[in-house]
Amino acid sequence: MVSDGKLLPALLVAAAVLPGVSGLEPLLKTYHEKIDGEWVGPMIFDENALKALDKKLGTDLNHNLDKNLRSSARSARSALEILAGQHGRRMLDVCASTGNVALTTVEGTSEQSDITGEPAVRAVGSNIYGPFEAGFSSQQDFLIEAFGCSDASLCYSDGGIDTQMAEATCATACGITMPRWDDGVYTGFLDTCGGHASDFHFHQSMHCLYEDAGSHSTKIAEGTNSDASPLYGKWEDYDSGVLPDLDACGGHYGYTPESPSTEVYHHHMQDSPPFAFGCYGPNDDGSLVTVEQCRAIYDDCDGDLETLTTYE
Repeated sequence: MVSDGKLLPALLVAAAVLPGVSGLEPLLKTYHEKIDGEWVGPMIFDENALKALDKKLGTDLNHNLDKNLRSSARSARSALEILAGQHGRRMLDVCASTGNVALTTVEGTSEQSDITGEPAVRAVGSNIYGPFEAGFSSQQDFLIEAFGCSDASLCYSDGGIDTQMAEATCATACGITMPRWDDGVYTGFLDTCGGHASDFHFHQSMHCLYEDAGSHSTKIAEGTNSDASPLYGKWEDYDSGVLPDLDACGGHYGYTPESPSTEVYHHHMQDSPPFAFGCYGPNDDGSLVTVEQCRAIYDDCDGDLETLTTYE
């Protein structure tokens, strides 16, 4: 099990499969677009579809799609093509999803946007991505230099690293501190509420969507899976300082504001990966999900270990 990012002894809860709960599922890779003021989605794609698109467009996938992104025909392109243009081949190489895995159900205000430097309202329906960053290359030199890194290449990565680890390794390599406040300016991979990019999406934290007050945190989002798995803020009981014990998917059984008399499976935010969703639980038999069970549903988890250097 995972509690606030720490591995705990596996605890399987014997429970009947609940009505309306489908059982263990990997994160879906989806994309939602706002077209003419209306949200369209979820548009779900799988890796076979992306591989087919890759084959159709040839080896110069990123170049072709980036060129198309600048064309006036962008709105006619599919969400799959847009995602491929944003993430390229890296999306095939990482374990779990860099695409949209949930949508927010409440709005909040980031104290400082990573784009404008001003407060920014994060609307209902904002995208929540999986824990992994898509990587950095020379195309992001201007961003890396804005972090205060004198040699942008020190921060390059192939993707597939969670945003917290990616930020820490970049900061260490560049000899800087992130995240940080300097004279009222916030600098980090993400904004003050845990999201980033011009096509804004959350990865972690999301503390601006709920209050550190009361008992159980309020619901802030729903998964893009068929069950619309609910996601709550990080607290099991804020007044008592209690954080929930979570399984590898980031969920557990317990009471919620919407279900005060019946324990239900639900997800919580946590300060360490997977932050929101590692998968959509519980297991098919209703039990909590172990790390091994979570990894087993992702074919692209190769099990290879890589050593990264971060500050303590």
